[in-house]
Amino acid sequence: IRIKLENWVPLKTSNELIMPGLGNDELLDIRNYQAKAANPESEVLLEDADENYTFIPNQETINQLSEMGFTENAITRALYYSGNGNTEATMNWLLQHMDDTNLNDPFEVPQKATSKTEVDEESLSNMVAMGLDMKLSKKALILNKGDLNRSVEWVFNNMDDDGELPQADSPSNTENKTCGYNEPGKYKLTSVVCHKGNSVQSGHYVAFIKKEIENVERWVLYNDEKIVIAEDLEELSKNGYIYIYSRVI
Repeated sequence: IRIKLENWVPLKTSNELIMPGLGNDELLDIRNYQAKAANPESEVLLEDADENYTFIPNQETINQLSEMGFTENAITRALYYSGNGNTEATMNWLLQHMDDTNLNDPFEVPQKATSKTEVDEESLSNMVAMGLDMKLSKKALILNKGDLNRSVEWVFNNMDDDGELPQADSPSNTENKTCGYNEPGKYKLTSVVCHKGNSVQSGHYVAFIKKEIENVERWVLYNDEKIVIAEDLEELSKNGYIYIYSRVI
């Protein structure tokens, strides 16, 4: 433990840690803690919970906007397409769609697409109206089974995605999914982040990374502009703050 609480005050410690890979080639073995892979003969993965998702409009927002003169049908439609969130976001959606001919028509939640490549056109147009890329929006709607709220969130979290859909025979798209590992989990220490200094309020961070130099693995110290082969490895155990391991077996 590099930082401890003493009388509710955080203090830096210099306790020497004994970690696999420090000063030896020992591997970190986590076989006693890892989850086992699913057995298709005795275990069945549960269906996606979103299959049972039911849209329940925010009644508080309906009450507030009804007092402003909007119809319940219009508010419900706005809630669905704006994320069923706060009153401000819902009203902004309403103001942007005042000219829609179906704004006050009875609202029904769009049916899920029957094809894996079909999407609800109204949901797609709403995402595009928010300034989101059409290709990304379509992919998000397909991956999230037409759920508009999750699709918008997916786009914001995957702005660098190319928008291409996985191929039908892609391993990530197969029916038989493999979860976890059956073989033992062993990891090799590859990097250590150290905190130099006696106080948690100040100090300096450096990194040690294991590199292959002239066919020999050596620890290399990265200290701002200074990059040198580390000769004294005592700091790894006394000032190590974050230990990074990579799976090797």
